[in-house]
Amino acid sequence: MLSSHMRDLKEKIKNIAIEVGFDLVGVARVQEYPEMAAFLNWVESGYGADMSYLTDKTSPRINPDEVLPGAKSVISCGLLYNTNPDRSIDMNSTNHAWVSRYAWGKDYHYIVGEKLGDLVGRMSIELPQPFSHRCYVDTGPVLERTFAYHAGLGWFGKNSCLINPKHGSYFFIGEILTDLALEPDREIPDFCGSCTRCIDACPTNAIVADGVVDSRKCISYHTIENHGTIPESIRADMGHHIFGCDICQEVCPWNVKSPLSQESEFMPRAYMFHPTFGSLADRIMKHYPDAFPKSPLKRPKQAGLLRNLFIVIGNKGNSDFLPLLDEISVDGDEILRETRDWAIKQIRERA
Repeated sequence: MLSSHMRDLKEKIKNIAIEVGFDLVGVARVQEYPEMAAFLNWVESGYGADMSYLTDKTSPRINPDEVLPGAKSVISCGLLYNTNPDRSIDMNSTNHAWVSRYAWGKDYHYIVGEKLGDLVGRMSIELPQPFSHRCYVDTGPVLERTFAYHAGLGWFGKNSCLINPKHGSYFFIGEILTDLALEPDREIPDFCGSCTRCIDACPTNAIVADGVVDSRKCISYHTIENHGTIPESIRADMGHHIFGCDICQEVCPWNVKSPLSQESEFMPRAYMFHPTFGSLADRIMKHYPDAFPKSPLKRPKQAGLLRNLFIVIGNKGNSDFLPLLDEISVDGDEILRETRDWAIKQIRERA
């Protein structure tokens, strides 16, 4: 039984978290949870594809005490990033590509990390006792979603995203591991019910079971994390997605009235919102990486973005972009050469 002092301490921390700009905050106890075993099963099933960084530090992911000796609590913070109601599933232009909404502005690692730093700084000044801590923003061996779920930030949707009843699923997560023994919050029950809209809408059938996504079929994985060849079985279903995919969230009823983010640095940059193929190609070819300062678009590197661009152009089938494909140099890159040739073939067959 925690003392009233520790309960008051938690409320103090949560108030500070809101004051520094977070939209959600909760506390979970550091302990073993069923989702940790589920993560191991997911990895062993091959659903993580070649994302080896997920398995390089499996032990500390399951045992946070290895990350911060004496860790007792995880403070999970959520930050909304939805900045525009437009949806990729409503876009029919033949000369526009789609970038996942989380990448329209500044890379969330910077923004969430800064806010966690502000939170810890305030805690160090305003709390009556010293504490140890480690902060993570999708950057360390911590099962963020597991702790965020047990901290009451949301339930696991069938698409594996955390869904909050008031905020939907468009929010980033940051964590603070601490040796403070804070009172844990309650989990939010699953309100997905019998709804299967996310499963039904996935073009590649990547959601293989409730809450289980096979990365090997996922558009987001292939356009961001996959640095090799994208299988032809995936290409047509990529549609106009050049970076990431929002479909399973866009069709979710809990996101219909999802509030918009108040964080100015998540706002769409002028060249990012519904970018045309030509403008994107110019930035990728001639101005990479300076064209995307502190942007998630650097993740797949220049070759990955060009590969994705080729596939989207091929899917659009617009012959107006054949000169653009001819202009782009693929010197010595077999993956780019093959993908560009595939795109040219798609356009010519349709013509």
